[in-house]
Amino acid sequence: MKTERRAFMQVVGALPAAVAASSIPMGGSAAGAELRRSHFQPLLGQNFSVAGEGAQLRLVSLSALPHALQSDRSFSALFELSRPGALPQNTWEIAHPALGSHAVFLSPSDAQGGLLEAVFNRG
Repeated sequence: MKTERRAFMQVVGALPAAVAASSIPMGGSAAGAELRRSHFQPLLGQNFSVAGEGAQLRLVSLSALPHALQSDRSFSALFELSRPGALPQNTWEIAHPALGSHAVFLSPSDAQGGLLEAVFNRG
């Protein structure tokens, strides 16, 4: 499912209150749940689906952000796209059985669009 950045940012603004009021397990749809590097680490090399696109993403690497004080909260995830160029930069609903579904902003990391990067920056 493709979501425009402006609409995504409007929804995200309301999430902190909703998340504070509920406890969402990582195994289901966890809109607003904080994804951490430790959640992705055991999934290296595994495929994620992209809602409504029929595309597959394979998680190929995780990297700490250079300025991050907490590398589990601030990191970069690099995905290899099954069909290079199939997904432009945007917010996409990605899913994995172990993590559930999450809206994640993905941005091409190479000229062919075969690698997509998600940056999680929480200080």
